Amino acid sequence: MASRVGGIPEILPPEAGILVPPRDADALAAALRSALDREWDPARIAAEQSRSWDQVADETFKVCEEALRAAGKARR
Repeated sequence: MASRVGGIPEILPPEAGILVPPRDADALAAALRSALDREWDPARIAAEQSRSWDQVADETFKVCEEALRAAGKARR
């Protein structure tokens, strides 16, 4: 369960959780009910969400490079 804010929608696939709008108690309650009724596949979730430290470092580096490029373009 996570709020649909920031980069969370990009990292939480539907088979691993449920996104809800921020500050929406009714949507959160409905999502909790849905999560309790859903048949989750722990092995699939673990396989799709597992990344090595090297993968995380590479992804983080790429994001930083993109941010620097965007900042450089904004200054021009």
